Amino acid sequence: MFKALHLTPPIEEDDIEIAKKKLKDILGFTEAENGFDDIDSDIDDEGHHPDGEEFYVVEKVLDRSLVNGVQKFKVKWEGHEDITWEPLDNFVSRGSKMAIFLYYVRRWEKKLEKMAVSDEARKEKSHADGNPGSSKVRAKSEQESKNEVQAVCSIFGQIPADGRGCQSSFNRTSTNDFLKTIKEEQKRGIERRKKRETLEKQMKEERLRRNEEKDRERRMKQLKKDLGSSSDED
Repeated sequence: MFKALHLTPPIEEDDIEIAKKKLKDILGFTEAENGFDDIDSDIDDEGHHPDGEEFYVVEKVLDRSLVNGVQKFKVKWEGHEDITWEPLDNFVSRGSKMAIFLYYVRRWEKKLEKMAVSDEARKEKSHADGNPGSSKVRAKSEQESKNEVQAVCSIFGQIPADGRGCQSSFNRTSTNDFLKTIKEEQKRGIERRKKRETLEKQMKEERLRRNEEKDRERRMKQLKKDLGSSSDED
């Protein structure tokens, strides 16, 4: 179950893709926006923009907590050592909201990987308990095997969660094929995590570059202003 119960509306889904779609709707993202590089701008609908001394850029959302009934997020700020807890209302830019989206996606993908690993371990233990060297090996019933296949199918969204189509899926594909699918999903999860980390690093570097440019522009403006003042005095 993939949850974000203290958002409005709350999210509680068995399918990770449906959960991510609902999260995008809450945060105001389109279907194609899945990372920092996908968003058009940090400007939100109310015109907030990182061009002032009081604006701080969210580098990463680290955790969440319910404080006095209010959902808050633990924030690492770009260029600052301080880590603070902030309510959702403080996340006004698209970049900061994307940090929340990526936080939940990281949590949900880790949970998906754990579910896959747990299911694989359970199957391996089940085979080991069968004692293959004995002529009295206790085979699982066909219905038990079908239930296992249905559980794996539901995890990866290959059949409806209510089990419709599970019979034909069971007849076509062996349990070993599903174990292979689990391993492939784990590999894809690792690749997604590496890609996300690379995107976050690139976004951080780009923000630092923009901040440096803005600092140079401010210094030049101040220098021109100071030179102008000196000329007036002369």
